[in-house]
Amino acid sequence: MTLPAFVPSISSEIECVIQSKLTALEAEHDVRVLFAIESGSRAWGFPSPDSDYDVRFIYAHKPDWYLSIEPGRDVIELPIEGDWDINGWDIRKALGLLIKPNPVMLEWLSSPIRYRWNDDLCERLIRFADKTTFGESCLHHYRNLAVKQWDKHVGDNSDVPLKKYFYILRPVLAISWIKQNPTVQPPMNLQALVEGQSLSEELVGQIEKLLVLKSAAKEIGRGERIPMIDAFIHEQIAWAEVVARQDERPDLMAEGDALLRAIVNPSSRLRARSEHANLLCQVVNRPGMYFGPNSLSEAIGFISGLGVGAPKSAMSDFQDWFTSRFFDEPMAQHWSYLIRTIPDCSTDDDGKNVAAFLAIVRLYLEEFKQ
Repeated sequence: MTLPAFVPSISSEIECVIQSKLTALEAEHDVRVLFAIESGSRAWGFPSPDSDYDVRFIYAHKPDWYLSIEPGRDVIELPIEGDWDINGWDIRKALGLLIKPNPVMLEWLSSPIRYRWNDDLCERLIRFADKTTFGESCLHHYRNLAVKQWDKHVGDNSDVPLKKYFYILRPVLAISWIKQNPTVQPPMNLQALVEGQSLSEELVGQIEKLLVLKSAAKEIGRGERIPMIDAFIHEQIAWAEVVARQDERPDLMAEGDALLRAIVNPSSRLRARSEHANLLCQVVNRPGMYFGPNSLSEAIGFISGLGVGAPKSAMSDFQDWFTSRFFDEPMAQHWSYLIRTIPDCSTDDDGKNVAAFLAIVRLYLEEFKQ
């Protein structure tokens, strides 16, 4: 038995609002958002119709910010308004928590809902995080989270708010995951947590019933405790208590310092190329948010403006790649004109032309990652 498939519950209109809020906070605080994701119930896999949008992000200041005698504030928190809960950590704070270790940032890196993403940077962060947050070294985090939620919402009560079971089940399923897969970091998402380990069909069935109820109603109310789920929770917490915390971890401080310096102070050229590739990736994955699906001129115009203002405009890298990829010798014509000479982009169907152009951009991004 498996749970209902995970379906991201973020509309294009909501994502536009989130993007505008991220852009505004970058300008206000003079920072770069390195990546931004959805956390909370929408990413965990058990949202209600009225669930908040829990946006989490990692950011970096300019290099001089890190050279002050007095450390600056290392979090950015927007006021919680309506459905919006948006906050993030400075990259130095995030790396420090990874080294402790604290698995929260690695959970963010595994979120199934991404708003801003830089493949190269995030892959480096994931590789570093994999060395610090896994197996027994994370058990105390998940155990403490599960115990705190149990004491807060269940305790000695005979009836409980049923939806709160999920806030206990997620860390408990992470403990069970570590027991069965000690070398693999538990995923953030409930569905992936269940599917990636061996659980009884009866237990999965009880979780599924709760999931269906929560997804359909704003409030599923209180009810009698569920003995099978209670027993599973107690079993996993008890196991986590007796497993020794892994203390023989490698000293990764020097590697963390080097990664921090590389992120905070990359060469302007490299930073521009990387950020431009990140923007291109966002555009080709959701083109309808940026230009008309049946207008090649809009697509070319929008993408050609993405690198304007960058040192040695990053857009020129794409243009140079394009001409060298499709033509035997340098061409004098403007590159946007040359795009229309490619057979796949010169048909009478502009919708097909846009699709072909985006396929070219994706090809560039694949070669850029290599």
